[in-house]
Amino acid sequence: MKQFVRYYLRIKSKCMKVTYLFNFIILILLGSCISKELIKEANEKFVIDINRQDKITNFFNAYHTIALETTPNNLIGGIDKIVLQNEHIYILDKKQATIFIFTHNGKYQNKIANQGRAPGEYLSISDFEVYDSHVYCLSRTNQKIFKYDTNGVFQNTIQVNDWYDCFHIQNDSTIYLFSDYSNNQLYNYVVYNPITKEIINRLDKFKKNQGFSFEYSPFHCLDSNLLVSEQYEHTIFSLTSQEKKPLYSFIFNTSDQIPPFIYTDREKTYHFLQGKETLRRIKGLYISQGTLNIVYSIFYKNSGIKDFISKIDTATKEVKTIKLGDDFFPEYPFLYSAFCVYQDQIISYIPALLALNVDKQYGLNQFTSISLKETDNPVLIFHHLK
Repeated sequence: MKQFVRYYLRIKSKCMKVTYLFNFIILILLGSCISKELIKEANEKFVIDINRQDKITNFFNAYHTIALETTPNNLIGGIDKIVLQNEHIYILDKKQATIFIFTHNGKYQNKIANQGRAPGEYLSISDFEVYDSHVYCLSRTNQKIFKYDTNGVFQNTIQVNDWYDCFHIQNDSTIYLFSDYSNNQLYNYVVYNPITKEIINRLDKFKKNQGFSFEYSPFHCLDSNLLVSEQYEHTIFSLTSQEKKPLYSFIFNTSDQIPPFIYTDREKTYHFLQGKETLRRIKGLYISQGTLNIVYSIFYKNSGIKDFISKIDTATKEVKTIKLGDDFFPEYPFLYSAFCVYQDQIISYIPALLALNVDKQYGLNQFTSISLKETDNPVLIFHHLK
């Protein structure tokens, strides 16, 4: 079976090389057809051929796994956000309105589960951040940020007085709030000082509160720099308290394109793009020594959403790309998707049942050796970028 997979991948790679030149020409022509609204006046623009399938070894040099401990008190139903900080792993399950806290090796430690209407309780968790050894939970419904210690003990609230889906804490006196075209101030980004309780600035104005949002965080933190990318957006921006500035833009050769009313009618855009092959969102990025790694998702008519990784040399603009979820990679047997990026690692997760099946099928003995059960919590996979 393994020899067949390797042979298939070699033949497929040779066949695809014949189409690369043709695809590149099409991409250049395509760049003039994409809505100018999507390709901002960025410092850098890159052409990405999503039909390329480069070698997986061009992207990674190692991987490791963490099996999250399972107890009757910490059954995870779904994973909506993962944060790694202070040697701990924080996982948000929005349906349970709960944040599960594990040690760096997956041992369960605690959870924040304070849904309710009493003081110190929230109706829902839209987003969360870990800052200065405390957990901050944003509730769009409450229009508040709830602060807890890592034992789940309530500390205080920050009243934000509008509808926000996501946020980022820059420092003690600066919080960035994101609304996704759905608040009363009609600005996507509001910079707030929680100490003085004053708004520092408002950025990215829109005309109408659309009351429809995708609830994905746009924030990417790279060292001291804050970058943002929004749903369907082909551009990554740098964000400061003074401006939102286009930094990198991308041209993808998808068969369909994002409509021009993306910024004026989000709900119409959502329904219009059902079943169309387009970029969904840029999920994460990592920059090192002139190389830009981006993780993004594209919808396919027959196979649903697929995750991609593109490795871009910013000097030569050479792009290497790989699609996840179609091929099996013997060197990285648990790589099926990409959930988020943490520093130089791409994080994904798979159900315990899938981990055990792969373990057994390829004789890895990685999870059977630790007595993982089919009904246990998901397994986290960390792939290390080159």
